[in-house]
Amino acid sequence: MEGLPEGYSVFEPQWEVETSVGGPIVILNGIIEQVYAQLLDINPHYDMEFGISEDIDFEKCTDFLKAKTSCWDMNMRYVANRGSILNGPGNCRRVSCLYRSAIWWCNNSKKVKTLSVFRSIADGAQRVVNKCSYGAKTLGKVDYLIDWAVVVNYVNC
Repeated sequence: MEGLPEGYSVFEPQWEVETSVGGPIVILNGIIEQVYAQLLDINPHYDMEFGISEDIDFEKCTDFLKAKTSCWDMNMRYVANRGSILNGPGNCRRVSCLYRSAIWWCNNSKKVKTLSVFRSIADGAQRVVNKCSYGAKTLGKVDYLIDWAVVVNYVNC
């Protein structure tokens, strides 16, 4: 896959998420935007129960010429602190793909890693966007000392 470190396997992410406050935890597959859609299918009141604001204007983010660099973060915040994601050794998982920016979480360790807070990936992606944007395109990688990395690359999604 273009823009990813050599030698990694690419897998669809799995998320452990709570479907309602105090409700059952389920495993859902896909990038964060797909998981959010699945959560709404399971529980149409998900946003209200978790206190997610309805004041987000997604229309502004679909106009790529006027989009702010933070638009990709809007969908991520829906499940940013409401689930965990697993990643096996040597794997990269595409966790988000919006507005022509894919965000990957890569495990550099020889052991399975679990993140209970997605915010770490979002922060890494923001660092890449801040340092590695070239016009409308972004390509870069942040390596963490704890044996994982965040990669952001430009793709059609």
